[in-house]
Amino acid sequence: MTDGSLSTKAELRMRHRELTQRMTSEQRHEASQTIFQKLLAHPDWQAAKRILLYSPLTDEPDLVPYLSPTNQPEKEFYMPRFRPVSNDFCAASFVDDWSSLKPGAFGVREPCEQAPELPLKQLDFIVVPGLAFDCQGHRLGRGKGFYDRLLAQTSGIKCGVAFDHQLVKQVPVEAHDVRLDLLFTPARWEVFSQTVKNR
Repeated sequence: MTDGSLSTKAELRMRHRELTQRMTSEQRHEASQTIFQKLLAHPDWQAAKRILLYSPLTDEPDLVPYLSPTNQPEKEFYMPRFRPVSNDFCAASFVDDWSSLKPGAFGVREPCEQAPELPLKQLDFIVVPGLAFDCQGHRLGRGKGFYDRLLAQTSGIKCGVAFDHQLVKQVPVEAHDVRLDLLFTPARWEVFSQTVKNR
C-alpha cells in the first residue's frame, strides 16, 4: 500500500499516473492477467448474468484479452457508451468482439450507436477502473464524475480493479463519490460490503 499522506485528489492522480507509467508492458500484462483470474474465481462474478466492463486506458488494468462474449457465452457483456444529449453514460451491449468497439466522445472505445442499451439497475456486476483506491471502498476517478453518476444508478456488485500501487491508505471523499463493494489487485482481495458472497 502506498503513502496515504498525499491529501488531495490532484496529488493522488498525478502520483499514480507517474507510478503506472513506470510499469513495463510485461508488468501490466502480468498484473492484468492475475486480476482476471481472481475475477473469474469469485462467486459474484460466477453468479452474474449481466456484466459491465470497461475499455482500458493505458494506465488501467487491461482485461480485454481475457473477458469477451466469445469465451463466456453464458454471460451478457456491456460497455459504457456516452450519451451527448444527457451528458452521461449508459450500458450498451456488444455481442461480437472487442474490434467491434469504436472510439467515442473522449477517445475511449465503446459500442456503436445501434447497440441496445440495458437499464443500469439490471446490471449484476460492474467492473470499475480508477486511479487510486483505499481499503474502505473509496475510489479516485479522473475528476469528471461520470463513473460515480453511473454507479449511483446501479444495484449490482461494484468491483474495482487496480494495480497494487494504486491501493492507498485513504482517498479523499466527496458527497457524490460512490463506495465500492469489492476490490481486486494482483496481490490483494478487499471486501467492503456484506452483500458480497464469501470466497
